[in-house]
Amino acid sequence: MKFKRNLAIILSVVIIMAGFITANASISTSTTKTQRFITNLADKYDLDLEKTEIDYSPVPKKIVLKKGTENYINPITGEYFVTKHNSSRLKSSGNIAKEFEFNIHYSIISDPFSISSSTLKVYSTSKLYHASGNLAWPDEGSTYSIMIDQGVFRKRKTVSFPINDSQTSTFGSGWNTDRTATIEISNDGSYDRYNYYLVGSGTVYND
Repeated sequence: MKFKRNLAIILSVVIIMAGFITANASISTSTTKTQRFITNLADKYDLDLEKTEIDYSPVPKKIVLKKGTENYINPITGEYFVTKHNSSRLKSSGNIAKEFEFNIHYSIISDPFSISSSTLKVYSTSKLYHASGNLAWPDEGSTYSIMIDQGVFRKRKTVSFPINDSQTSTFGSGWNTDRTATIEISNDGSYDRYNYYLVGSGTVYND
């Protein structure tokens, strides 16, 4: 009886230890994938991580970047927003105020950036993906919106852009070159945005 009781205790300890090792292995694997996601984006876009908000929240949300934070990465939800500084288009053009890429569920507001013209236009292209990774086709006419904003009591304008397509739109004149602006990208679809990613890129031009 004593032998059986001791054997049962030993087996219980072995089972507990096996579970502990498995849990630690899962955490280690998850941590590695998380770090790889951050590193891959940082390397791809040559990001300054000191100007990057790294968020580990498991729940997608509306993202607002503070001044001086150019980039956003969430390795848990897979979302990101990056400001591009080294693209060939940026280097060959002197009229670009901000160039960016994004992967979001809901919306993101960028950090403030400078403009050098009172007239602005935006080029943007996007694709919609289901969380499974498959390209999605929402109802015809589905859009996302881009807003340039210089403050509630100053100037702001919102333009709708087609999903799974490209478009260049003028944002008109009257922008104050002495003030910074922010850009907000919003996934406006009537579909369940929690299960979809809006993936794209854009450029704000000093027109």
